[in-house]
Amino acid sequence: MLILIAGITGIVGRHCAEVALAKGHAVRGLGRNPQLLDTTIYSRLEHFEKSTSMFDIPALDRAVAGVDAIICAYAFKPEVVVEGQLLLLRSAERAGIKVVCSPQ
Repeated sequence: MLILIAGITGIVGRHCAEVALAKGHAVRGLGRNPQLLDTTIYSRLEHFEKSTSMFDIPALDRAVAGVDAIICAYAFKPEVVVEGQLLLLRSAERAGIKVVCSPQ
């Protein structure tokens, strides 16, 4: 299964990536700065999609293309929880993704 982890460079996102990779899943990351991700995780990613912000719709659409599931591990800030997750869900909907979860 190919899993997109949005917010992969944060504490929750990194942990989700470690678990998914340990279970044998392919992982794609979405974030602003790939250099914040440990090289042991980064080197095992199927791809890292760099975004400029939570409003970067083209990056969101590229990130969700072809994935089986999405884990949203965005920072817990009101504007991100509401607007950021909604934009990600809309990209997922356009791509036909049926499984989206948020560990928050």
